Amino acid sequence: MQLKAIKLPKDAIPTKAIEKAIKNALNASAKGAQVDFKVTTRTWTNKPEFAIESPDEETRVVSTDSKIYGFVDKGTKPHIIRPRKGGRLSWMGTAYRAKTSPGVIGSKTGGNNNSIVYAKIVQHPGSEARKFSIAIRDKWAKQMYTLMQSAILAATKET
Repeated sequence: MQLKAIKLPKDAIPTKAIEKAIKNALNASAKGAQVDFKVTTRTWTNKPEFAIESPDEETRVVSTDSKIYGFVDKGTKPHIIRPRKGGRLSWMGTAYRAKTSPGVIGSKTGGNNNSIVYAKIVQHPGSEARKFSIAIRDKWAKQMYTLMQSAILAATKET
């Protein structure tokens, strides 16, 4: 049996349209992830900025330079806190409710009992990592297949 190669017409596969569709799907997923990161800080007083970067054609990175966001996302180890300029530390309340939960893309009202606590030194117990970046990455990795497939199907139907 002899096989013959089939020569496709020059425009049989709309490569430019597919490349554009892939780029659009990448951008859409990055914007969606950016929204999710903003949702995790919805109830924060000082909201960090989240930027979208494109180091190359196939990559989108959503990032922030907020150290506080990094502490919340990655957690902290137990540590001692001392006042910077002598004196005492003070903070609101002892019955604290966290605004966020590990692995949950969201932010609710937190709070305390509005009493003021004073101390010369504090042994902070550390904080549990919220792992927002992992939850958001996993969510958008799953959605990327659907976004990409829809974008490519739409691009191939247009031609």
